[in-house]
Amino acid sequence: MRKLTITRKGSIVGCLQKLNVYVADYENGDLDICDISCRKIGEIKNDESATFEIDNDINRVFVIADKGTKDLCNDSIHVAAGDADVYLKGKCKFNPFRLN
Repeated sequence: MRKLTITRKGSIVGCLQKLNVYVADYENGDLDICDISCRKIGEIKNDESATFEIDNDINRVFVIADKGTKDLCNDSIHVAAGDADVYLKGKCKFNPFRLN
């Protein structure tokens, strides 16, 4: 197991909402995001960092606002196989073309 640390930079966009963090899990998934079975590993608040444990295999990490907009408003990244800890950071931004 290795650690995945996500830092969410502060933003007025979505500042009151926690973001949900998922990893691709084809065997134990509880939600499909973009037709990929995923399992929730935690949440992250505005202007905070959170650390989660992920396995050493190739992974895909998703961050979504909520289940209702999971296919419209999400961000994902592929995490290569290995045993090194992973550090990610991001910020919520308004997208006027998607009205979110």
